[in-house]
Amino acid sequence: MNESEYKKEHGLTDEDRVLTRREEEIIRLLHHDFEGLTQIEVADRLDCTQQNIANAVARIKIKAPQLFPFMTKNQKYVLDCITEMGLKHKAIAVLLKVSEHAIAEIVRQLKDKGIKVNQAPKTKRYEDFMDGNIREKF
Repeated sequence: MNESEYKKEHGLTDEDRVLTRREEEIIRLLHHDFEGLTQIEVADRLDCTQQNIANAVARIKIKAPQLFPFMTKNQKYVLDCITEMGLKHKAIAVLLKVSEHAIAEIVRQLKDKGIKVNQAPKTKRYEDFMDGNIREKF
């Protein structure tokens, strides 16, 4: 079934869409759950100006505010490292091969976007090195 047949059968048209196809494409390139590119990278890929992308993002924010805030790939990775894995800035800097200052700047950017960056609670879990410490088996 092609697209026009689907629209006829289900009564859907482009007017029924909240976002245009171009806006949807921009979301998929920008959003951290998809490609996580910067606005400059998206502008280069779509062969347009960064101002066009910024204007589209402003329209999208009005139409679909639930999609915001956007994070880049690095911002999402740093957030996951801190909140899910409980890593410190120094460990993340080693993983990404950047300075601790760069990680602190990413954290500041996340906080500026209104994203909470809380350290993951330490949980006790079994690790292989604990074998020698077992006193009683169940």
